[in-house]
Amino acid sequence: MSTLYIKFTPPSPVPTQYKIRYKKSTDISFTELLQPSTGLSPEEFSITGLTSGVTYDVEVQSYCGDGVFAAGNEVQSVARSEEHTSELQ
Repeated sequence: MSTLYIKFTPPSPVPTQYKIRYKKSTDISFTELLQPSTGLSPEEFSITGLTSGVTYDVEVQSYCGDGVFAAGNEVQSVARSEEHTSELQ
């Protein structure tokens, strides 16, 4: 099993939480994780239990309040057994 580390600069104002969506690039459906904001810049999170050598699509959405999440940027990254960080733009 592998871990994918993601790092990004948070928007302003900093949201209270993020929705991290990920899937194998060949899958249709995303798995979603809710993560509280650390309040730090850059924000850094990890996704564990991934298959090494497989390409994943990852998207981070910011919580805007009232149950609404802003559209996020998507990046593709390959899960590796060693530490690897993908930066969202």
